[in-house]
Amino acid sequence: MDDKVRHTVESIQIFSNLKITPPVRVSELPDIIVKLNEQMKGYQVKVAKWKADEEKRKIAQEKAVAEAQKNLEVLRLQAREARDASKKKEAEAAAKEEAAEEGKEE
Repeated sequence: MDDKVRHTVESIQIFSNLKITPPVRVSELPDIIVKLNEQMKGYQVKVAKWKADEEKRKIAQEKAVAEAQKNLEVLRLQAREARDASKKKEAEAAAKEEAAEEGKEE
C-alpha cells in the first residue's frame, strides 16, 4: 500500500499559509490534525477577544456620540442666547438713537 500523500500546488500553499509542513505520509495526518485544532483554538480565542473589544468600542462610540449631541445642544443654546442678546443691544441702540433724534427735533 502506498502511504505517501500527494499534494497539489494549492494544498502546499494552504499548508504554507498555515505555517504547517505538509504531511508526506498518511501516518502523519493525525499529528497535522492536532496542530490544526490547536491553531483553530488560538484563532477562536482571538475572535472572541476581537468581538469583546468590538462591543467595548461600540459602547464607547455611542457614549461619544451622546456627549457630542449634548455639547451640540449646549452650543445651539449659547448661540441662540448670543443672537438674542445682540438683537436686544441693537434694539436698545436704535431706541437711543431714535430718542436722540427726537430730542434734537424739539
